[in-house]
Amino acid sequence: EMGFETYQKILNEAIEELKYSPEFKELFNDEVKEDKFVSDFNLDTDLELLFPTDYVNSVEERMNLYSKLTEIEDLEQLEEFTKSLIDRFGALPFEAQELLQSVELKWLAQDLGMEKVVIKNGSFIGYFVNNPQSTFYQSAQFQQIIQYLGQHPTFGKLKEKPVRGSDLPSLILRIDKVMNVGEVLENLSLIKL
Repeated sequence: EMGFETYQKILNEAIEELKYSPEFKELFNDEVKEDKFVSDFNLDTDLELLFPTDYVNSVEERMNLYSKLTEIEDLEQLEEFTKSLIDRFGALPFEAQELLQSVELKWLAQDLGMEKVVIKNGSFIGYFVNNPQSTFYQSAQFQQIIQYLGQHPTFGKLKEKPVRGSDLPSLILRIDKVMNVGEVLENLSLIKL
């Protein structure tokens, strides 16, 4: 009744939790790769992240490009995709550049332990792992973020905000001018150690 995709998402989340739980950690030792605390990511923004109709005229072709974009897994593939876009359609308009940068933003945010990012009205809020029991909050990765923010207080701040009934930290960056995805990427890459 819930649908196959929802079932798969719930099942994958349960398996990820078991991988890091003390009782079952030994069963998954071979499967646990580097600490990857985020598997599902959400970007909420008021920026226009798209392939404009005057850049790619065909609706079907735009849908195909969006589909291909979701399959890209690393920077090399993203660069190849960008080159193929330029070869086929010409120079990238601003909205398309932002769209492609948002893919890289997603990777950086996930590496930093963020499950959700909101970029609206010139501010950036990154919501960390929603499970307060997650080992992310005891990880060296989270400690490095805290240390970096302590050394660079003008960069941003951690603030505890109620999220689904618990007080979990979120990273808040405020920028005076309108923020674009490129600026966010540059700032986040400073934290990634």
